[in-house]
Amino acid sequence: MKKYIFILIIFVISSIGCSQEANVEKELQKNEMVDLLTDYRENLSLFKYVEVEQLYIEIKNMLTKDVFAEDREVLEGYVESLYRAKDEGMQMYQHFLEELPSDYDGIISEIIWEDYNVIFGED
Repeated sequence: MKKYIFILIIFVISSIGCSQEANVEKELQKNEMVDLLTDYRENLSLFKYVEVEQLYIEIKNMLTKDVFAEDREVLEGYVESLYRAKDEGMQMYQHFLEELPSDYDGIISEIIWEDYNVIFGED
């Protein structure tokens, strides 16, 4: 009986460690996404389109991960509208901002809402 209790304790401890590891991994992925989106935006503003292409592909691939399920639709719209803006003008990004859910509070929401306020003149 003691043997089973000992095995159960080891199992519980290892389960706790695994769940904490998963949370750390999710946080690292979110931080990496924020860095990629920041680089993406910066390279677009500097007209570094080779870097933009590479970042676009990397971001699109990362968005397929489950950790981004909640923010996926907004982030895809953000990335796509800025990507198209380099060829078609900022109307695509403006349209994205107009369609943005009013309660969006996810990854890079501060930057997105700041842009919204600049474009539409709201505080």
